[in-house]
Amino acid sequence: MATNKRITDLTDYTSVMPYASELFGVYQPMIGWRSSRQQQRLQPGFDDAMDGLLHSLAKRYVGDVSDARFDSQTCEAAIGRIGIGHLLGPRIVTDGTSQLLTAIAAMLPPNPPAGKDWNKYVNPDQVQSLLDSTVKDFYVEDFRKTCSMLHQREYQPALAALGAAQSALVQHESALGAALLSLSDTKNFALLQKLFYIEPAVSSQAVNDDIVDSWLNVPEIWFA
Repeated sequence: MATNKRITDLTDYTSVMPYASELFGVYQPMIGWRSSRQQQRLQPGFDDAMDGLLHSLAKRYVGDVSDARFDSQTCEAAIGRIGIGHLLGPRIVTDGTSQLLTAIAAMLPPNPPAGKDWNKYVNPDQVQSLLDSTVKDFYVEDFRKTCSMLHQREYQPALAALGAAQSALVQHESALGAALLSLSDTKNFALLQKLFYIEPAVSSQAVNDDIVDSWLNVPEIWFA
């Protein structure tokens, strides 16, 4: 039976490069690196990253477009002027989880009230009025529609839980009203502002720094 002979003299191999070595980078495509197929596979991820960065960038600015009309019936469009946008100012938070917060937000000015000016919007009379009208009307109508739909579809388990669920939401709105009034009474206007407003970026430089940080998280192979 033949046996393998161990090579002890490697002199004849001193000028031979190891397997899969890259003399001039010409072998790299042979083992799949940066092949057209792999680039095609990674391209959707790269496109998604680009879309995410552009979306993130655009969210920090507001456009300046005047008199833009798009008529879907006649398929005619008219745009008066497309100007250069600017950094967003303070934005009012739209909280769909609370009808009370939504109703108060609808009354607030574009820029946050200063100090005691918050009392014009968050005070016992105002909060009670909203609870008795806007908030109450919403939950009465919402319960009516939901209950009617569940009866039509004969969802008995959901019907049994609906009343308790709606009652819990109304209780939450009542408690939230007390919490808001407490913040106003204790002059915690800074927290009220955080609840109702999104602060803008400090400067264009701050926005650019955020974008650079986002780019640093993109896998290097996408740019290979």
